[in-house]
Amino acid sequence: MVKVELLLEVIGTLRSLTNRLQMVVDEETSGERTLTIEDVRAVLVEKSCAGYIAEVKALIRQRGAGRLSEIDPAEYPALLVEVKSL
Repeated sequence: MVKVELLLEVIGTLRSLTNRLQMVVDEETSGERTLTIEDVRAVLVEKSCAGYIAEVKALIRQRGAGRLSEIDPAEYPALLVEVKSL
């Protein structure tokens, strides 16, 4: 039972993340809204969980930063494009 509950929680979390990512993509392509650090972080977390931890860290370091919060928000769209290509 515990495993089933855990799986249901994971499925709910994944659905929520998927919906959030779709919103980011829709907003990015429509140009209506500026990306926030939370939007970018959600995509970085997804890629990191998919096994691209080193690549995500390298993309952050390429921008002269040690962490996402040190990156200029003007660079978020370009960063997202690179991360999504992983």
